Amino acid sequence: KTALPNPNIALYRQLEELGVPIVFFNGYYPEYRPAAYVVADDRQGGRMAAGYLAEKGYKRIGGIFKSDDIQGHRRYAGYLDGLSESNMSVVDSHVLWYTTESRKLLTESAMLEQICPPECDALVCYNDEAAIQILTALREKKIGIPGDLAIISFDDSTFSRMSSPPLTSLHLNKEGLGALAAKKLLALMHGEAPRSEILSWELALRGSS
Repeated sequence: KTALPNPNIALYRQLEELGVPIVFFNGYYPEYRPAAYVVADDRQGGRMAAGYLAEKGYKRIGGIFKSDDIQGHRRYAGYLDGLSESNMSVVDSHVLWYTTESRKLLTESAMLEQICPPECDALVCYNDEAAIQILTALREKKIGIPGDLAIISFDDSTFSRMSSPPLTSLHLNKEGLGALAAKKLLALMHGEAPRSEILSWELALRGSS
């Protein structure tokens, strides 16, 4: 829940004042920007996803994003960038937001109707978990993927390759991200100056788009 105020910020600052090396990875809190972090460029990923769908000729590109994680906000910002760069308008009703607690409610009929064809012809999903929920529910409604609705998500998880059809998903080397964070921490422990890094996403194309 990195998009929400964190009650432990004062503790992080105390650790910092004590000289304890800290490296954040995969995210950090807006109210506490650590000296060193390793994160994905989520805004670039959202822009890439929306831009790719626009290049493919889709005209009504919706989105599903997580509101209590900062990654959801950044992916949404990139989605807006991609639409704007493709001269497309944002339709608020075509964007669904969910939280950690409400993620299992994504397939409720009222929410699905907002993104079902003809409302949308393509969809950018916050991650593979959300995308597979949507994909399964739409298939039950006899909506073809990608014939009626194309889907792109984030994470390129094992599930993205096992779904039917397999999901087009943005890929990040997670092992590499973890290893880089560990190297940053070791460097701090040896007195080196902190240096943050932002990693780019890559698009793994599959059958859902």
